[in-house]
Amino acid sequence: MKRTVILLVLVSCLLESCSDTRTSNYASVLEARRAGEFERGWLPAALPDDATNIREIHNVDTNEVWGLFLFPQGTRERLEKQLIPTTTLEVSRRPIRNPHVDWWPEFLTGTHTPGSLSKSDFAFYRSQDRTVYYFALDRHNGRAFFWAVPR
Repeated sequence: MKRTVILLVLVSCLLESCSDTRTSNYASVLEARRAGEFERGWLPAALPDDATNIREIHNVDTNEVWGLFLFPQGTRERLEKQLIPTTTLEVSRRPIRNPHVDWWPEFLTGTHTPGSLSKSDFAFYRSQDRTVYYFALDRHNGRAFFWAVPR
């Protein structure tokens, strides 16, 4: 019994260390640029220059990306002009895997219905980047979530 428990702990540790998921946090866009996150494709080009508290997690194997950033309310209109409005139907067609981080909202995890997304306080957009990023912009606060799902 004791050997089984030790073996399970070792296997669990080994699997955790082999994870190809990376997490990054940046105070500003400038800091993220210096780290090369835009060039590597882990952050969308549409991120406003005055975005702050940028959090990003990506899976190297699947190229999935999840992120969060804050922005001043005065930036909303400029940000929306860089993005393409999308419908909740389009967003609901692709399930969003849970990145297993405490800052990712539950309502953006799993399979959705257009009705469930339209009841949220978020407006949905997609980017015009080489990689298609989806954005959920909080209608009341300067907060946005983004994600990229491989095609």
